[in-house]
Amino acid sequence: MLKTYLSLTAIVLCTSFCLSQDLIKGLVVDDQNIPIYNAHVYFTGIPIGVITDEKGHFELESNHTFKSFEVSFVGMQTAKIAIVPNKAFYKISLVEDSALQEVVVVSKAKKTEEKRKPRLPNFTKDLGKQKKQWVDIGKDLSL
Repeated sequence: MLKTYLSLTAIVLCTSFCLSQDLIKGLVVDDQNIPIYNAHVYFTGIPIGVITDEKGHFELESNHTFKSFEVSFVGMQTAKIAIVPNKAFYKISLVEDSALQEVVVVSKAKKTEEKRKPRLPNFTKDLGKQKKQWVDIGKDLSL
């Protein structure tokens, strides 16, 4: 009787453990149906996930049950996908994010001509001691 009870308990626990795992497979493409390489796929609320391969495919697995997962990529809107029970494959199409209209790059002020000239040490012997003298090689070159 005890063996039957333990066997039944083990079967129920193994079944519930197997059923509680989420395995999601899919393909991520853009609006022109071109696969997106290195898109980030993760369960909602957990930043750890996987990235898509060169052909846009991914496999995301967890020991916990989740209601949705998200797909993000630079320059695209993040897609939040509801997990449908018993669905084997998801095809996710990402749309370009139009929030970024313009990028302005600002550099530091230019250095003066004096600071930008390369300088090399010139070693000369002075009474048995080495003395370091700096030579401006920029003035000999016409830059």
